[in-house]
Amino acid sequence: MRFKYHTYIHDLTDCPPTHAYAQEIEVFRFVFKQIDDQRNFAPVYILKPKRRHPKDPHHKTCSGYGLSLFNTLENACSRYADLLESIPSFPQTVGTHIAKGQVNNDNGVATEPNSDGHLTLYEFEHTNLHVRFQIVHQVYYDGMS
Repeated sequence: MRFKYHTYIHDLTDCPPTHAYAQEIEVFRFVFKQIDDQRNFAPVYILKPKRRHPKDPHHKTCSGYGLSLFNTLENACSRYADLLESIPSFPQTVGTHIAKGQVNNDNGVATEPNSDGHLTLYEFEHTNLHVRFQIVHQVYYDGMS
């Protein structure tokens, strides 16, 4: 199957990584309040193209074209808290909620979760994840959420 961001990743070495594989798993993701917000399921390099600038040593990082997911709600909340502490603008970048969803073999290939429960999903071309997720937790309160 063809990957969603094939035009960006075709020149990258080992992208998606050879250790990523199709899985059927329950996952959690940082999202904005409206599940169909276009930012919710777009990789960081698509949302912020300047982050892949050729002068940036990480511009060829494959993971910038994948979606960050977590294997448990607790791991997602913990990582959110860590990032919020070091990046105060984090809620404006990734959202104020956490959504839960099911990823299956038809959606793409994913890495195994690391020690923090983080994994990366590389979507297949016609995957539409917002219909597979629902918001389950508000992780940040700004008085307007």
